[in-house]
Amino acid sequence: EDRFLMSRTALEQRLAVMLGGRAAELLIFKETSTGASNDLERATAIARRMVTEFGMSEDLGPVRYVGPAGMGYLGGRSAAVDLSPDTKMRIDNDIRAIIDEAHEAAMKTLSDNISVLHAIAEALLKDEVIDGETVAKLAEG
Repeated sequence: EDRFLMSRTALEQRLAVMLGGRAAELLIFKETSTGASNDLERATAIARRMVTEFGMSEDLGPVRYVGPAGMGYLGGRSAAVDLSPDTKMRIDNDIRAIIDEAHEAAMKTLSDNISVLHAIAEALLKDEVIDGETVAKLAEG
């Protein structure tokens, strides 16, 4: 389903889901692999937009820190415009904080539901692919 309006809470939940695979690796194997690289890329892009485009930074406030789309080189999205080094650092810190919070949320959800995580892993080992209905049944116990 396409969504044009998303709340901060919905975006944070989406980030936690994106970071779930990496969190599961850490929880079960105590290390990470390259498998989560695309999820990290997408999650970081969303967090960056939350801070620089959507005014969802508590530190920086409701300010847009990027130029309008189409104003960059060859019509691409322009980079941050006229930002001080301090503001760039604050943006980076806010992005990192959003990602860290989402990762902690994913870790907590998986830790609190470790038996479900193991049941899903067993089902995947058996069937290789499972659908949302199967996940829901496993989550219910």
